[in-house]
Order: sequence, then structure tokens, then C-alpha cells
Amino acid sequence: MTLLVKNAGIPLPSGDIVVGNIYIEDGVITYIGRKEIQADRVINAEERLTIPGGIDIHAHIYDPAYTSNEDWETGSLAAAFGGLTTIVDMPLRTIVDNRKILEEKLSEARKNSYINYGVTGGFINEKNYNSIPELARYGVKTFKFFTCRPFKISDEALPDAFEQVAVANGVAIVHAEDESLIGYWEKKLLSQNSIAAFHLSRTGATEASAIYRVGYISIDVGARVHIAHLSSREGIEAVAVLRKKIGLTSEVTPHHLFFTRDETSRFGAYLKVAPTIKTREDRDALWRALDEGIMEGSR
Repeated sequence: MTLLVKNAGIPLPSGDIVVGNIYIEDGVITYIGRKEIQADRVINAEERLTIPGGIDIHAHIYDPAYTSNEDWETGSLAAAFGGLTTIVDMPLRTIVDNRKILEEKLSEARKNSYINYGVTGGFINEKNYNSIPELARYGVKTFKFFTCRPFKISDEALPDAFEQVAVANGVAIVHAEDESLIGYWEKKLLSQNSIAAFHLSRTGATEASAIYRVGYISIDVGARVHIAHLSSREGIEAVAVLRKKIGLTSEVTPHHLFFTRDETSRFGAYLKVAPTIKTREDRDALWRALDEGIMEGSR
């Protein structure tokens, strides 16, 4: 099967956009240029911007216990309209640590997804990390970890679990916040009884501390690690250090890019997220890091 996308707006590394043709053979791009090649199918892009389909590895699409939240039909259709061609479903509440629940989630995706899909295993903890090899045999490549509540893996089990991820040639996706620092600040702020207190209880240092820890554990055991939803300047600094050592990757979400603590009182529970919304300085640092390629975007 051959495909020609003609009159495509093709972005260059310089930032310029040129109009040209893209020739694809059996799903592989074999030519980009001005020449118009005969193909089984021709699409006229009419000079619209033409880029590779996006991949979102952190999308909460389907949970059998929360079907009113999202499903594969609505979630994948929204992703397709946003330019995504692959999404990987992240656990929400139902823990994916056995073949039965994995197959239940995959079955829904096969029937209803408009685009390519995958499923992340987890939440991985000290009781179920030995399920990683079985999940990997059935195609799971990503495994979700928490270093804090509500799904925290014990400190003692984390290296062994990361080793299992490494053996499976997978990626550990980590919600990185230091539980001991969260507890410390909660005690300090408990008397305030305010929306602001929740956001103040999870600092940039809380994030950076956990990132450094999982990063250095991954160095020792050889696991690939991806940090979920960065939220702070300190977290970015930790990621920048570890990228040079182990190629650690990370992501940012829209709410951390657009909101600051100034809006948290106005929006209340709508902005109650973890990691928390932080300062204008943190938000600006996230935009710079995204622009510099230190991290990637996430839905």
C-alpha cells in the first residue's frame, strides 16, 4: 500500500514551513520533497501543517469501576481530533496487576478505540511487583508507581520492582513526591483549614526529593524512568541533572502550565490536584523547560 500526501505544510528544524509531498510505502515514509510520485492513495493536504501523529502515554481512558468518567470511544475520538494516533491508558482506581483485568481493559479498547492503544500496568507496590513479568508477556510496556499516598510502594520494595521493569525492558512511570515531606508540611499547615494549605503542603522540594531518589535507584538497577506531571522549578532542575546521567524523561500537564496558586481560591476543588498547583515562577519555568525539550507535554 502506498500513500502520497501532497501539498503538505512540512515544518523544518529552523521553524520554517515549506510545502512539499510526503510519500509513504507500507506505513514507512520513504520520500519527502517536491516530486509527485504515483501512489495507491493520494491526500491533498492543501498546505495544512503535516506532522507525525502524537503519542500520549498518560491518558486516563477507561476504568471498569468508573465508566462515567471516560471510555475508549469518547477518549480515543477526542485524542484523534487533537492529533494523537496512540494513547496508553493509565490506571485510575482499578489496579492492573493480572491478566484478567488487563484483558478486560484491552477488550474495551479493541471494540471501541478509533486509534492505536496500550495499557499501563499498576499501580505497582510491594505486594504485586512480581506481576510485572506476566504483564510484560502480554504486551504491557509501562508500569505506574507512586512514591506517596494513595498508592505508595514501600521504600524497601522500590529497587526490586525497578529491577523487574528493567528485565521486562519496560518503563517505570513515576508520580514523584516525597511522602515524608508531605506529612511534615501537612502537620505544619493543618490549623490553616484552607484551600491554599493543600497546595502549600506539596512543595517543589517535595517533588525534587522524590525525583532524585527514583533517578538514582534507576541508575543502580538499570531501569528506564519517566516522571509524570512535573509541577515545579525544583523538579525540573532534578530532571535536568538526571537526563544527563540516565536519559530520564518527563512530562507536563495543561493545568500546571496555565494555573498558579493565585487561582486556587477562586476555583476551589476544581484545582485540587496532585502534584499541586504552584507559583507563577514555577509555571514560567515549566514553559521554558517545555520549549527547551527538557520534558514533553501530556493530556
